[in-house]
Amino acid sequence: MVDLSISRLSKSGQRAFVNNGDVFRLGIPLRVTSIPIEASAGYRFRPIHTRLVPYAGAGVGSYSYTETSDFSTTGEDVNVRHAGVFVVGGAEFRVSRWMGIAGDAHYSRVPGILGQAGISRDVNESDFGGIAGRVRLIVGR
Repeated sequence: MVDLSISRLSKSGQRAFVNNGDVFRLGIPLRVTSIPIEASAGYRFRPIHTRLVPYAGAGVGSYSYTETSDFSTTGEDVNVRHAGVFVVGGAEFRVSRWMGIAGDAHYSRVPGILGQAGISRDVNESDFGGIAGRVRLIVGR
């Protein structure tokens, strides 16, 4: 199996800083956007049941990260792209010959985006990846 996916995440909040483990919100609006582009290859195992097919795969991705604020000074906004790797595993339930529903767990590792400045540096967070659960609609055989 081969898969190519492009997704987009956008969140808004506010700038903050950490001092001696305490988080102080600054009330300055902040917008964060990420657009991952991921390609993977994997293996579909023999069906467990006539309609349930487990699968596993691994891949690489290109992950963008943009952080902007209304009152930013030079160097406060962030606009970067880094490579990462991921593994995925789950099962597909065939609803019909041409349609299926899949559920999987997705673990990614994307070093280099976080940890350079701001709260991510203060709390020693350097990996933009993590664990996600996904549900997908599959059209095709």
